[in-house]
Amino acid sequence: MKGGPGFSRLLAPLVPLYLAGYWARRLWLRLFAPRPRSLPGALVVSVGNLSAGGTGKTPACLAVAAHFSGRGRRVFFLTRGFGRRGGRAPLLLSRGRGPLFPARRGGDEPWLLAAKAPGCGVVVDADRLRGGRRALAEGARVLVLDDGFQQRLRVKRDLDLLLLDSRAPGAGGLLPVGRLREPLSQGLDADALVFTRAAGRREALRALRSLPPGFRSKPWFWARSRAESLRPWPGPGRALAPSRLKGRKVAALSGLADPAQFEAQLAGLGARVLLSLRFPDHHWFRPSELEQACRRARLAGAEWLVSTEKDAARWEAGFRPALPAYLLSIRLQVEPAAAFSALLERAWKSGPGA
Repeated sequence: MKGGPGFSRLLAPLVPLYLAGYWARRLWLRLFAPRPRSLPGALVVSVGNLSAGGTGKTPACLAVAAHFSGRGRRVFFLTRGFGRRGGRAPLLLSRGRGPLFPARRGGDEPWLLAAKAPGCGVVVDADRLRGGRRALAEGARVLVLDDGFQQRLRVKRDLDLLLLDSRAPGAGGLLPVGRLREPLSQGLDADALVFTRAAGRREALRALRSLPPGFRSKPWFWARSRAESLRPWPGPGRALAPSRLKGRKVAALSGLADPAQFEAQLAGLGARVLLSLRFPDHHWFRPSELEQACRRARLAGAEWLVSTEKDAARWEAGFRPALPAYLLSIRLQVEPAAAFSALLERAWKSGPGA
C-alpha cells in the first residue's frame, strides 16, 4: 500500500471493519449461497492469489495452458475482464485463433491471453460458472480460471494454485493497510503454492518458512519471469533478442500494479533506464499521453521506449512513436518443471482424463 508508514497508521482502524465485512459475506455465502457448482467434462484449474496487485497470474495461466494444450487438450481461459470498456455482457473473445475483438471490449489481460496462447480459447464473464458452460459448449476439456481463488465458493475446481510473491508472501496485512484481499489463513484452501519473483529454490523456501506452519505441508514451487524477446511497435517487424537491451538507454513506460519489477527486469538485462513513466494499473492510454511520453523520453536522452505487451494492448492502434518502441515479451518458468508437470497430470488423470 503506497503512502508510507504514517498513512498506513491512519488506515489501520479500518482493518477491523474490512475484516468484519469479509467474514459477514463469507458467512452469508456459506449459509445461503448454492454450493460450488461443478463443470462436468472438463478439468478446472484455478490460478489466483490472496492479494490485490500483480503476482504474475497472467503468465502463470499461460504456463498452465501450455502444458495441457501441448498434449492436445482443448484449453479455455475463464476471466472476468477487469477494466474492460466494452460493457459487462459475456464475451467469447477467442476460439483459439487469436482475439476476435479489440482489447477495449474484452480487457487487456484476456486479450493478451488470446494473443499469446495459440489454440486456447477465452471467455470473458464475471460469472465464471456461466462462462465455463459457454466454454464447454465450445469443446473445452481444460478450464483455466484466471484470478479464480476468490471464486472457490462459486465454482468447484480440481486444482487450486495459489501464487505468492516470494518477496512479501504476507503482502503486508489486510486491506487497506496491506494488500491482502483475504486473511492469510484462507490460503490453506489451496492445493499447491507457487512463489513468484523468486531467484531460486532458496528464496522460495525462505518465503515458505515465513508463512504459518500449515502451508509447509503443501506442494510448493517457485517461478520467475524470463525475457523471451523484444517486439517492435508497431508491427510487423523482426523481434530482437532481449540481450539487445544491454547498454541501451531506454525509457520504461508501464501501467502495472508493480512497475518497479518491470524496470528492474530491464536493468537486469543491462538496459540503462533513464526515465520511468508510470501510470495506474490497467490504465487506458490516450494518444496525448503516449505522445508526451515520447517527448519526455527523447528529452531524457533515451534511444528506445520500452513497454510491456499487456500495456500495449491499451495503446491506440494508430499510435506511431517518435522514437523506436519495443515491447518486452516474458514467459513464466515454474520450477521444478518436472514436478509441476506431474502435478498437472495427476489432476488430469483424476479428473476428465481418468
